[in-house]
Amino acid sequence: ERNEFVNPLQLRRKQWRQRNWASSTLPPWRTTR
Repeated sequence: ERNEFVNPLQLRRKQWRQRNWASSTLPPWRTTR
């Protein structure tokens, strides 16, 4: 797997994961991105 090419679906999943993690870790006002 190349790091250059990022699958949109995978990227979406990664973002969702980060968002979910941030949601349960950082305060609500921090997840307005």
